[in-house]
Amino acid sequence: MSRRQPETVSRTQEFRVQLTTWELYEIWIKAADAETARKDAEHMWHELGPEAFRFRDNGLDDVTVIGTQEADA
Repeated sequence: MSRRQPETVSRTQEFRVQLTTWELYEIWIKAADAETARKDAEHMWHELGPEAFRFRDNGLDDVTVIGTQEADA
């Protein structure tokens, strides 16, 4: 009679993962110089939000596991 080997139980875990992304927007601004245009664009971003700008691109910069815990069975 062969002896049965004990089965190893694999526990599932939950991982808290953060994804850091970037987005690129642009807008045309009339201004006397580049610094004024930069300040105006920043002001518009805070006052009007991204809806005032043209969305151009986005991407993923980083994926980091920042915590773990046992998953419910």
